[in-house]
Amino acid sequence: MLNPLQPAEKFLKQFLMPSLMESKGYHIDAPVVGVKLDQNESPWDWPDDVKDLVLRRLRSMHWNRYPSPFADELVQKIADHLAVPAESLLLGPGSNYLIALVLQTFSKRIQGKVVLARPSFAIMKVFLMRSGH
Repeated sequence: MLNPLQPAEKFLKQFLMPSLMESKGYHIDAPVVGVKLDQNESPWDWPDDVKDLVLRRLRSMHWNRYPSPFADELVQKIADHLAVPAESLLLGPGSNYLIALVLQTFSKRIQGKVVLARPSFAIMKVFLMRSGH
């Protein structure tokens, strides 16, 4: 088993904000419950015919090229379905990315205390603490 060396704290302090140095590791609450309603998970698996369709589509794609970083085709299909301009949509690879993007965009305007509901997305608290809020 490979155990990488940890950088010296003195070295890290040269580059990282104090709030990041003082923060704890990322933690997700995972209570054992009968029905899980957070983390955008469904209690039901996808039907086999949908899985087969996705697999067929994956097989037909070129794996040696990066996909569009902006999911242009998907954005346009959603925009057409909703009858809104494609420019009015913001898509991302997951909720944590989008939450961090929104918080990063507006965090300099945040003054005073921030109140977060629980349960919520863990990334909100982590991001706000690490950005000095």
